[in-house]
Amino acid sequence: MYDAGLPFNCVNYKTFDKFIEAVRQYDPGMKPLSYHDVGVTHLKKEVKKIDKIVEKHRGEWNKFGYSIMMDKWTTRNEKIVINVLVNSPRGSVFLESYDAGNSSTDATKMYNLFANTIEKIGKKYVVQVVTDNTSENVSAGKMMQGMYPHIYWTPRAAHCINLMFGDIFKENPYASVFTKAVKIYSYISQRPLLLNLMRKFTNERNLVRPSKTRFAAVYLTLHSFYLQKKNLRKLVLSNKWKENRYAKEAVGKETAKILISPSFWNDIVRALKVGGPLLNGGCNLVIKLQTCKSLPSKYYA
Repeated sequence: MYDAGLPFNCVNYKTFDKFIEAVRQYDPGMKPLSYHDVGVTHLKKEVKKIDKIVEKHRGEWNKFGYSIMMDKWTTRNEKIVINVLVNSPRGSVFLESYDAGNSSTDATKMYNLFANTIEKIGKKYVVQVVTDNTSENVSAGKMMQGMYPHIYWTPRAAHCINLMFGDIFKENPYASVFTKAVKIYSYISQRPLLLNLMRKFTNERNLVRPSKTRFAAVYLTLHSFYLQKKNLRKLVLSNKWKENRYAKEAVGKETAKILISPSFWNDIVRALKVGGPLLNGGCNLVIKLQTCKSLPSKYYA
């Protein structure tokens, strides 16, 4: 584990018990696996297992129809990848991924991706294609519906809610209060001495880390501040804070000033009242669509 850099929590997986059980079936003189065994022989066996699982899903696709879901993300080296999944009442299954380095701003290329996937799986039972609602996907969706009138293009609910949060938190006081919360979080979390001191006052609870791209994290960050309101105020009013060298810095003084300011907490409450119904309503909508088996198959996403 140390040599390969495996995370320690791998011992908590049920498959780890199976691994130990498999090792015990052999004598102490068991020969170690070769790179070929791991990368070819046993890998091919695992691929066959996955193919069997996918075939079970295909049986459901032909009965109820299915949705094609495309999720775009960026790797650490800035490479853009689009994962393609197929969803039906049986569940979701990963199909393949594409290098989308030149496709992110090109509606025609996105349409070709839609069409190729539809034709590869079989257009007869495709109900909808679900993507985020960026401009190129909107245009590609219209092109697709012109070619395949029976297939819907559907914007991803989570992305729509994310964009709504983004627009809301561009306006004051929501934008300013979140900026203050980020500044406080960054100041405390980047200084182990302050972070450990804060944890003593919050019963070892951490604040939610803010995100620049996931605007729902804005709401969750402010909510975590609100839950720790009394503890954070006690922190900056305590002698341990005042005796700390960081509390004497300009940013430390500003942090304390913000946390004891009634206007800061009032703005957080306003933001939570605006964002709460949007977040909860969106989650409830998704849950209802996933659990309501009486809906026609076209509504499964």
